[in-house]
Amino acid sequence: MTSIASWFHNEGHDSIWVVGDSKITNTSSMLIDIGAKIFSIPLICKGVGKSGFLDSTFLETKIGLAYAGSSLVGLNVQAALTTVFANLGGTGIAPSMDSIVEFSKNIIKSYISTLAVSADRGALCEFSMFGYCHVDNELKMYHLKPDLSSGMFDIEIITYLESEVDNDFVLLLGDKKHEINEEINNKRTSYSSDHILWQRAPQTVLKEIVQTDKYETVGGHIQMGICDSSGFHPYSTLNYVKGEEPKAYLSYLGFHTSGDSGQIGNCFVNINGMA
Repeated sequence: MTSIASWFHNEGHDSIWVVGDSKITNTSSMLIDIGAKIFSIPLICKGVGKSGFLDSTFLETKIGLAYAGSSLVGLNVQAALTTVFANLGGTGIAPSMDSIVEFSKNIIKSYISTLAVSADRGALCEFSMFGYCHVDNELKMYHLKPDLSSGMFDIEIITYLESEVDNDFVLLLGDKKHEINEEINNKRTSYSSDHILWQRAPQTVLKEIVQTDKYETVGGHIQMGICDSSGFHPYSTLNYVKGEEPKAYLSYLGFHTSGDSGQIGNCFVNINGMA
């Protein structure tokens, strides 16, 4: 499985933070520990330009997507949405986040339904999506999860707004939800709610779980991203070289992205980093 945590964060400015692990397992063993589960999805909308074609960009930003469950479903949903949302046409009016998520729901439902024919419950997958809504002018977080309560398969959408949730709200996907939520709450008891370490408690807890291999289904490396009014931005993590502290390097999914390891021709990997 995996563990993904996302929450509204007010360190300097309004934002949504998301953090998760990179371990992918099947029912009996680990498959890989460098699996991508948190994604930046381009949102590009074009209108009719002087040429008469849809070549005049009126919105270019990014939204966030994370999944827990079937990697076959999660990765294919990410690939489909990346292509679709990077190629939107319109009349100059941005799509709302609600409409983006509603479209995504249909894609998710189609993939899970198709795979379930052969994989049954192994096709189940839940998602979180987050982005700045250019219609309502606010950050929004969504939980899209399989719903079998009616006897028919559907995808339930739950919308979260910062103004409507408690300040300690954390949306958890994947495995060990109860245990991880308790660990976050316990971590926060050591600080006041305006303290930076109270704000970052979900990140701290996930890091500790990954580093200690506390749970069999959660591990590998830390992934994280931050969503604000400018879009969704992936982050690399600062890792210390064991025995050579304070020597450190930036890592994305366990790959070194600083120094010579991050050189790509005359360019270099430029993913923001965080300790």
